[in-house]
Amino acid sequence: MNNDEHNGVFVASYDLLVEVQVFNNGSRTWDLSSTNVIKEVVSQWAFINTSYQKGYVLSVKVNESECKYLLSMDEHGNVVVTPDLSSICELRPGDCFVVTYLFHIDVLHPKQVIDLDLVKMGALHGELSEKLMQYVKPVGLWNWSSWSNFLEFKQLALKFSNKSSNPLDVVFAIVNWFDQNIKYSSQSIDPIAPSEVLKKRRGDCDDQANLFVAFCRFNGIPAYTEIGAIYLPGFKDSGKDDVVKYEFINVGYHAWARVYIPLESGGVWLPVDLTFYEGKGVYGHIEGAAILKSNCMLNVKIVDFDYISLIKKVKEQMRELGGFWHEKHVMRLGNIRSRSVVLSPHLALTFSMVLSLFLILGFLLAVRRIKLRYRQ
Repeated sequence: MNNDEHNGVFVASYDLLVEVQVFNNGSRTWDLSSTNVIKEVVSQWAFINTSYQKGYVLSVKVNESECKYLLSMDEHGNVVVTPDLSSICELRPGDCFVVTYLFHIDVLHPKQVIDLDLVKMGALHGELSEKLMQYVKPVGLWNWSSWSNFLEFKQLALKFSNKSSNPLDVVFAIVNWFDQNIKYSSQSIDPIAPSEVLKKRRGDCDDQANLFVAFCRFNGIPAYTEIGAIYLPGFKDSGKDDVVKYEFINVGYHAWARVYIPLESGGVWLPVDLTFYEGKGVYGHIEGAAILKSNCMLNVKIVDFDYISLIKKVKEQMRELGGFWHEKHVMRLGNIRSRSVVLSPHLALTFSMVLSLFLILGFLLAVRRIKLRYRQ
């Protein structure tokens, strides 16, 4: 995505209201101080602070009263907000409680200039640094050695790199295969494992992104999955099963892949959007990726943990308790914190660097009392 003809730089601003209502439909009273699964249910991912966006937690309430909360951050910048439920202590059969969050997100636009003349520059296939090695490990969702269809996966993955060792060529080959072989499907409210996507040849945005990342990692290309929210005025969607109901108003959640391409002038992380993009061919999947738009906000990076297994575990425990929860997400335009400005290319770059510095400093101050969250 390029700047407009005037090299305009602006900040888009959004508010997200999240309401989580938890019901005790079982026969036993819950001690909320020792029932960890309830904390998992009501906790929410905050919005990651990056060079192009800053997320704020404006308020957290339990039963309409402001409450304390804990911010927990992992090494990838993912932040979880966990409310203090001490005001409730216990929940009797037939009772419920509500946790309400108000998030604010400022998004700098344009976010990233994608120059696909990178192909002409020529990508290098060399040794990866220790920092990048974590993005090729078969861990979390991508522990392919345990897949029942591992041999099929391996044979297919090797075909993508048998004609070229250029990482960008391999990425394009994988994208082409998805376009020709994988259909979009959202038949379940739960994500499905990459091995199942390969078997069924269908899946929604994160299902496809996760399999794409597996193919990249197997070929030694650093990759991971990103999940975010997209502001879609007028959009409404919902889904329900026996333990949870989701409701989305003016917001949709989306996932895409990030791949690292090493170049002579330094590496670049490219977005690869398999399902919600603009443009045609492999270029559209990159240049037209949703995350490059001002209405798409990054929520969480999936690098080394299995969130699919975690979701299954939480739902199984809620079934055992006789619990049910209802999540409602509503997004609206927020107050614009920065006026639209028109800058020269040089000043636009300077503005972006200064804003990035303020984002980092502000975030460090906000989470200076953070404790690392136990990783499942």
